[in-house]
Amino acid sequence: MGRLHCDSVWEQRLGVYDVIYSIGAACGCALWLRKCHLRQHAGPLDWVKVDGGLSRRVELIETRFAGWLQDDNLELLGEDERTRIYRDDTLGVTFIHDFPTSVTFPVALEKARQRYRHRQERFFTDIAQAKRTLLVWFSTQLQTQKREAIDVSKRLRATLGSTVELMIVEHEATIPCGSIFPDFPADGVSIFRLNLRTGKKNLDQDVLGDAPVAMRQLMSLVRLRPDLARRVFWFDIRREMIKFSRRLLACVVPCRTLRRKIRAQDRV
Repeated sequence: MGRLHCDSVWEQRLGVYDVIYSIGAACGCALWLRKCHLRQHAGPLDWVKVDGGLSRRVELIETRFAGWLQDDNLELLGEDERTRIYRDDTLGVTFIHDFPTSVTFPVALEKARQRYRHRQERFFTDIAQAKRTLLVWFSTQLQTQKREAIDVSKRLRATLGSTVELMIVEHEATIPCGSIFPDFPADGVSIFRLNLRTGKKNLDQDVLGDAPVAMRQLMSLVRLRPDLARRVFWFDIRREMIKFSRRLLACVVPCRTLRRKIRAQDRV
């Protein structure tokens, strides 16, 4: 491996895609795709925690998410004023954002089932119709070895088709800040290591790391097809304007319950 230089060689290795989805390790992957205007839709693995590493996520895809959100398997872990957190002990999946306290559990469960069913069906349909797909794994921990990356790439292609490529981005503390070390161990597999941590410790850093310049440089190697890129860019602008308007509205609404409902609309 060596330090990455964002030139035409690396752009040709990655380049333009019809479909880009995050597959973990946490919501930081989806958030980075959004920040870089690469996130077309919410994916089925964007906002959940899953026991195990990348291989476990691939197992869920291989089974087409069988047993997802079965109420008998859900255990309440805790709650705050906005959200209840449930864990599926059978699948090893924790649902952090899907059960607002403003509605009853049965109502929230049915809405979550509909939402995830739609995301899962769209995930498989999008990939089946695409000429080139990129699945992105982003982790602020060093989790995935080269052999595992090659293995899961083969499994993904066996399940989803030969047009699927895998991009792995993970933290490695020994790498100098600002440097990005690439490796391309097999066809359709790219691994990038960079130093995502500083001495500062907070939740945002756990989720997104702390190397925005390096991450944007890296993600500049990935592009959506031009017509899709324009659509995503303007959708992102519109979404941010709506969120800003909601925040302003919530500041002036006197009813606490209504304020919570307004703010809940901006849950990931």
